[in-house]
Amino acid sequence: CALPISTDSSGNYTIYFIDPGTYTVHAHADGFHSGIQGATITSNITTSINFELTSVQGSLQGNVQSSQGVNLAGVVVEVNLNNVIITSQLTDYYGNYQITGLTPNSYIIHAHDPAYQSGVQGAVINDGQVTTLNFTLTPEPCNLSGTVTNEASATLAGVNVEVNLNNVVLFSTLTDNNGSYLIQIGRAHV
Repeated sequence: CALPISTDSSGNYTIYFIDPGTYTVHAHADGFHSGIQGATITSNITTSINFELTSVQGSLQGNVQSSQGVNLAGVVVEVNLNNVIITSQLTDYYGNYQITGLTPNSYIIHAHDPAYQSGVQGAVINDGQVTTLNFTLTPEPCNLSGTVTNEASATLAGVNVEVNLNNVVLFSTLTDNNGSYLIQIGRAHV
């Protein structure tokens, strides 16, 4: 019955008192693919077998759009494990992101942009696979308010206040008896 041997802090190992013969040597480490090599042991000779273990990894990719179907550039996509941010990336001009080198696990993914409500989803990352996770973010509402007065600083009731974009009226309201108005706007329009 062979006992497992651990490497030292430099990754070196030595196994003593092996009878001459042909063996299979396995190297195992958490977060890495196992290594397997054959070895022929000869009397009174030290045989060296080195391993180069490759890390276990997967990838996450996707697209972030607004609820209006517009690709969102510059959205922060965060990968969280046990409430700790492991890595993050900004979406590109087309709203796409790709995060590589993730250890297989179950993660919580957040998509953040100040103009939108955050998106949160779970993702399972598997070794050697690409997991696709898309987000659709809803604009964060904001308010536009103020008071309309005349040159004598008297408030004006019933004044039509409009929000325009490219000469198109997006929102409008009338001032109240105190000359005040309030318009709730999705920040994506501002």
